[in-house]
Amino acid sequence: MADYTKKKTASFMDYSDFRKIKTPEETSGCFVIFGDEDYIKENCLESLKKLALDGGDETFNYRRINGPNVDLDELIEAVEAFPSFAERTFVEVRDFDIYKCKEESADKLMGILADVPDYCCLVFYYATIKFSADKRRKKLHDAVQKAAKLFEINMQEQNQLIKWIQRRFAASGQNISNDDCEYLILLCGGLMTGLISEIEKISAYAKEKNIQRSDIDAVAVPVAEAQVFKLSNAIAEKNFNEAAHLMGTLLQMNEHPVMILGLIGSQCRRLYTARLLKEQGGSTSQLMSVLGFKSEYPAKLLMSNASKFSLKWCENAVLACAETDYQMKNTPIDGEELLKSLFLRLAGDR
Repeated sequence: MADYTKKKTASFMDYSDFRKIKTPEETSGCFVIFGDEDYIKENCLESLKKLALDGGDETFNYRRINGPNVDLDELIEAVEAFPSFAERTFVEVRDFDIYKCKEESADKLMGILADVPDYCCLVFYYATIKFSADKRRKKLHDAVQKAAKLFEINMQEQNQLIKWIQRRFAASGQNISNDDCEYLILLCGGLMTGLISEIEKISAYAKEKNIQRSDIDAVAVPVAEAQVFKLSNAIAEKNFNEAAHLMGTLLQMNEHPVMILGLIGSQCRRLYTARLLKEQGGSTSQLMSVLGFKSEYPAKLLMSNASKFSLKWCENAVLACAETDYQMKNTPIDGEELLKSLFLRLAGDR
């Protein structure tokens, strides 16, 4: 299931801000590109590179320096190098953790950040490591905040994702409804990077121009969050054979038991919240507000599922997850065995 609670961090810009960069002159200076959405991040990087070089020769004007260890003297040389037969240069520094720069090198790094030539576009790009600002390193942090344009590229809003999915299918001459787009996002997650391959499989499998829900179910690979959602639904429907199958699938996904437990615990807390709202006559829109959902679709499903459980079951489920979490972290009992015991408890308490 997509993480519908992600929000833009106040101190960072996002993709909508990045799209405002239209001219080569706007590429001068330092950029930091990071976040969860690899597909858009790569597009941003290539877009910035194309705009900065503006048709110039990449052979002499493009430099890529790979982390995690970066020779700052090499970086200075790359940044200060004059463009050759072009107006600008483009320097990409990949997976270098700025905030882990050693103290003796920090002054040199801050000097680079403060004095990027107008003809240079310097990009710190985070592909395999996370960028995390460390305010404890105040001088360095202040230098980064002052010199760099920081773009956090995360999962897009639901309506943007739906339009993008529909464009991808339309490129193959196919149509897909908004509802089925939402279902696909729920099933496979909301990151374009993961959705691309699923869309390609569904498109190739579908026999008709209009994509059906059955086409999605036939070939799409659900993410772990979606399996947990299906698991709770199967328990609600008293379909214990299906529930057991889904639990077995979760255990075969090579995810750590602690992560699986976290997903189950999160789903149980959401169900408990939805059940409490129903007890009080609450609405789907209220649940969206409480849980921070951007889409009505998963909220509707939660409210529907919650009606099939008693408030007592929801309370016991949250408690059972907490107890299992304690056992998993404080006893030598195998994590998978604890998850199986939790499943039996949830199914039995139903």
